[in-house]
Amino acid sequence: MQALVQRDLFQSAVVSDYLFQKDRIFASINLSDEEMRLYDQILPAARARAPQTRSGGIPAGGSIDHPQENRERGRSFERGIDPDYLSALDEAYKYFFFHYRATPLLVVNTDAIDVVGRPEDREELIRRVLAHDKGTAYYNPG
Repeated sequence: MQALVQRDLFQSAVVSDYLFQKDRIFASINLSDEEMRLYDQILPAARARAPQTRSGGIPAGGSIDHPQENRERGRSFERGIDPDYLSALDEAYKYFFFHYRATPLLVVNTDAIDVVGRPEDREELIRRVLAHDKGTAYYNPG
């Protein structure tokens, strides 16, 4: 992401792979009904203290085959992931981002790009991110 840094050295920016609003997705899939009631009581206080997203979101998604391949790679923390859980999570993410309007949103299909192994893919993604400033757009390289 070197190009993002070179854009303006004096402009502060935060890049994160976390969006507080998504937290409820994981809660709804993993907590019991009683735990969800408690979560919903605590959520307003936590939301008030969370940093606000101002500039945009970039959900990177593709098929659930990639996380499934990670399970088969043999890492202990990935082996125990239930494929049904991945499907439920994928559906919940799609629903969330379909209705997301808080900031500009660039939805990226990651099945056809390799931002680590192919510098040209990374540079094109950076170019698209920097150019997107309103509404929802889809980047589906192919």
